[in-house]
Amino acid sequence: MMAQVQLTDLFHNGVVAVIRKIPADLMVPVTESLLDGGVRAIEITLDSPDALQSIMTVKEKFADSVMVGAGTVLDAQAAWRAVSAGAEFIVSPNVDPAVIEMTKNCGKLSIPGAMTPSEMVVAHRSGADAVKIFPGGVLEPAFLQDVRGPLGHIPLMVTGGITLANTASFIQNGAEAVGVGSALLTKMDLAEKNFARIAERAGLFCEQVARARKALEVGPVEGIS
Repeated sequence: MMAQVQLTDLFHNGVVAVIRKIPADLMVPVTESLLDGGVRAIEITLDSPDALQSIMTVKEKFADSVMVGAGTVLDAQAAWRAVSAGAEFIVSPNVDPAVIEMTKNCGKLSIPGAMTPSEMVVAHRSGADAVKIFPGGVLEPAFLQDVRGPLGHIPLMVTGGITLANTASFIQNGAEAVGVGSALLTKMDLAEKNFARIAERAGLFCEQVARARKALEVGPVEGIS
């Protein structure tokens, strides 16, 4: 079995950057920008060009500074290839027990996608470390509060449709973390190679999560509903 990784490390600051279909030659400067903004976890989707090479590049270049995982993992063989390339966590849009089993046998974190309580329970019983609520953009944040009543033992991350405007609400309603894609890495910023803006936006997302977590500890914080 390969080295175990911890969910607390992945969800430490509550933001996972979802990198989808970004050219491999931008991976290093994009990762540097995300790190500058405080993001410490990135998910490279396997439908991206040269995804496995990108995972290897980020892992070799940034070592322990960032947790790198693979997303859009649809079968056990893809999970194995991603782990072999250096992925520390495996994210899927669906619940596939074979993917979960392969990931856990490799000592890595398994985060399958689900939308219903039944899917969440199946994922957890199959060994998943956390469940990705997907697509989050079609759900109200209060959905998380409702399902966490009976299923509070299952850690949740919300992905899909996450913005600066709704991040805090999802965290306050029970999400351990959010997975952020296009709202963090906009097409314009990537086309213009505006890495400073990416870093700034990463910082804003991290700030929203931190303030929402603080609100859970001490009560409402101004600007967070």
